[in-house]
Amino acid sequence: MDRPRADQHLLARDEGQGVQVVRVVPRDDLDLSTGPQLDSRLNRAMTLHDGDGLVLDLSDVPFMDCAGLVPVLRARNALGDRFWPVGADRRPRPAA
Repeated sequence: MDRPRADQHLLARDEGQGVQVVRVVPRDDLDLSTGPQLDSRLNRAMTLHDGDGLVLDLSDVPFMDCAGLVPVLRARNALGDRFWPVGADRRPRPAA
């Protein structure tokens, strides 16, 4: 099965138990070439949704460098405790 291109970040709404959150799910490396796309998706999610929070699911991200981290930190600064990055608990792969 082919992986989606790096710019195909999923945006979904989860309204379980009366809580409304947006989930952003990037599915490839987050680096200099894809960081701006994630930044755009996170900004869109924050602009279009005024719910209880935003979940950034990083479980399908095999690599993230500092350029990929920038949008994550921007979202955290903007949303504070309404921003939940999840799934980044694996050991990072070494740089080539």
